[in-house]
Amino acid sequence: MWTLSPKSYKAAFAVVFAILVGIGIASYVMSDRFANSEESVIHTNEVMSELKSVSAELSEAESARRGYELIGDRTLLIEYDVALETLPLRLKRLQSLTADNPGQQQRLAQLQPLMAQRLALLADSIRLQQQDPSATQ
Repeated sequence: MWTLSPKSYKAAFAVVFAILVGIGIASYVMSDRFANSEESVIHTNEVMSELKSVSAELSEAESARRGYELIGDRTLLIEYDVALETLPLRLKRLQSLTADNPGQQQRLAQLQPLMAQRLALLADSIRLQQQDPSATQ
């Protein structure tokens, strides 16, 4: 029959304690990784939300321009004027959000002149409508 000596109790305790410490360390590492990945997901959602807002504001500006050309009421251009003010702020926010990603910074640099061209076309269209309201009729 087996008899346990005090040394075997100590050895068993040391093994169990080492296993518990290992589990604790592994749990900490995994929870830290989870927290980091969660922060990345939140950051990605912020960038995507800001991009959607930029797209929505451009669409609203175009819609306001179309309404103005169809009806001729200057109050319809309020959304266009708001977009002109807020789009540069949104682009700066996107630049700060994507500062950690050179690929996104490069694509954002490509987006800026395209947006400027689109807004310039809208401004030209509005200017032409103001000069000759019957031109679009």
